[in-house]
Amino acid sequence: PEIRDGGPTCSDMLKSPVDVDTGVIAYSRSDASGRPLCASLPFDPNQTFKGIAWWDEGVRATGFSVSNPVVGVLTKQPVIAVNLPIYTDGKQNGLVTASVSLKGVQRSLSRAVRGTHAVAGIVSENGEILLSTGSLRFSKPVMDGSAGPLATLTASDGSRWHYAVTPLERRELF
Repeated sequence: PEIRDGGPTCSDMLKSPVDVDTGVIAYSRSDASGRPLCASLPFDPNQTFKGIAWWDEGVRATGFSVSNPVVGVLTKQPVIAVNLPIYTDGKQNGLVTASVSLKGVQRSLSRAVRGTHAVAGIVSENGEILLSTGSLRFSKPVMDGSAGPLATLTASDGSRWHYAVTPLERRELF
């Protein structure tokens, strides 16, 4: 209730689950107008997140949503915003947002492929490589799944890459 209501100890409560090892570097709770009520980092109570794509998408969602990578308003670092709408008496009343560091995601991916010949990466919907655990010697993989569950690309140096596409944005992640 303290976080849902944005009460006086809400900011302190949001500081405890921050876990840099997993990439979560900040939490915030904003009201239905986009104004931050509390956060794990210092914030200006007069600012608003309304009009920022990750917040606007989050309040339109009926459940969890994941943003495209952005520079966090509070963190000032590249993050992915993971949002959960808050409801009070059946009415949407803002968001709880976890800011996940892209560096943290990259560390996690690197641990997952360590000791293998694999490279893991995150690519935007339009094929832009946002981060990877190693050198990807190709420009744009096919992202719409039309190449099948396992696709092959030939890079400019002649090397062949096999890849799979798994959606990680917005509600597909959940």
